[in-house]
Amino acid sequence: MSRYTDYSQGDTPSGSEFYEIPLLDVPRFLTCSLASCIRPAVRNRGCPICILNLCAIHILPQHHRCPSINLLDNAAWEATIGNEVKELLSEVNVPELVRVASTHRGGISCQFQPGTHLGDGSMMGCANYHCWIIFDDGIKWIVRIPRTASFDDVPQDLVDYLVASEYATLKFLEKIDTPTPKAYGFGLSSDPKNLVGEVMPGQSFYVNEATDEQKSHVYSQYADFLIHISHFPATQACSLHPDGEKTMESAIASNRFASLGKYGPFSDPIDYFSSIADLHLDLIADGQLYPEYPKEAFLFFRLLKDRAAPVLAAASTSTSGFFLKHVDDKGDHILIDENYNITGIIDWQFARFVPACEAFGPSLITADLGKLYSGLLGLSTGDKNVAELLKQKGREDLAQYAVGSELAKRFHFGLTVGLSKNEAMGMIGAVLSLLDVEISDKGITGWVESEWDQAVSDSRCAKIEKLMGDLEREGLESKK
Repeated sequence: MSRYTDYSQGDTPSGSEFYEIPLLDVPRFLTCSLASCIRPAVRNRGCPICILNLCAIHILPQHHRCPSINLLDNAAWEATIGNEVKELLSEVNVPELVRVASTHRGGISCQFQPGTHLGDGSMMGCANYHCWIIFDDGIKWIVRIPRTASFDDVPQDLVDYLVASEYATLKFLEKIDTPTPKAYGFGLSSDPKNLVGEVMPGQSFYVNEATDEQKSHVYSQYADFLIHISHFPATQACSLHPDGEKTMESAIASNRFASLGKYGPFSDPIDYFSSIADLHLDLIADGQLYPEYPKEAFLFFRLLKDRAAPVLAAASTSTSGFFLKHVDDKGDHILIDENYNITGIIDWQFARFVPACEAFGPSLITADLGKLYSGLLGLSTGDKNVAELLKQKGREDLAQYAVGSELAKRFHFGLTVGLSKNEAMGMIGAVLSLLDVEISDKGITGWVESEWDQAVSDSRCAKIEKLMGDLEREGLESKK
């Protein structure tokens, strides 16, 4: 039996009116893989098993029957990963890659070696697969290749932009003397689409495996890094992009979930924060994000735009400029030696320059992730530790951001991938609390219904109502 219902021969699910929706003028990464469907595919939800990207309707279990990749047995999972690696390696121009690498080192011969992708020593990350260039004198470089499983629905020009932007960010960090990999080059879709850089010594820092003393030692060095970054502001919210031998301020390179395209740059913090929320609102109404709970997701990002964005913009007025932010700073981006000395900071994909309240505010490395995912509030011990260290190092201004509101962190975190509707409601509650919004005795559910009544003048709400109606009818049809 097929894992999905095939409508490619012209049949449609009950109610062909599902396809008679006026299309929003919203950019899409892909259209639904089924030939008869004109809906946009849901972003970040491509199936690695059947290799389809489906819309909010056809991604429902009655149409798409592939199991979650997390539910595959070991053999099936390993085969899926193996097929992905085989495809990735087939796209790498190895002779050219080796030639260019050798040129960078004065003609020293080298060879390309695929990285291990399973088991101990795996070089397969969530977003990138890593390989080696090994020179005859023993020097190793790392080759960073965007994974098809992570970027299968992302337009090629955006993947190219992410690679180029990470290269430019590494060149900027090299110029200001930070412990980051030296980047030697990058290739785009017409070439090997990978980033080549030196290998940094050390192991990833995992907060939950460190003692309080070890964490404090790392946080002290992290505080030094924040202070250092504060001396090199950009003039606008942006990502960097190569400009010949230099770097230039350019459009922001998506977001940490790769669910947005390029946007900006922005010279005003309010435009930066408002635009991010507005982009999400458009995509939710178009069925490209959060199809499981579009109403709640729409109201969450409407809250961010209308209430949170002005607060965050005002919080950054005391510090002019925009500062480099690592968007996935959970801690494993920091490399340490056996004495917990920082040896390098890696994985700069999606990096961007942001207002001070986001750049120096409570971050993921010090966050209580249990609280963050559950929607509970409260600064962590790590947040307070970093703030005290910044204060001791003479940067009271940055210390105030470090123990300031969690609002910037929650704005950036958004509705992270994989949240249930109940978890999303918890996220809404957390932001409402941070904004000191009083909730009636009807709770968050009551707030959602009240806000929806007020939001109906927004034309995007009609699209969401239509989508919810389609989804409800599909659910009823599946029970017949």
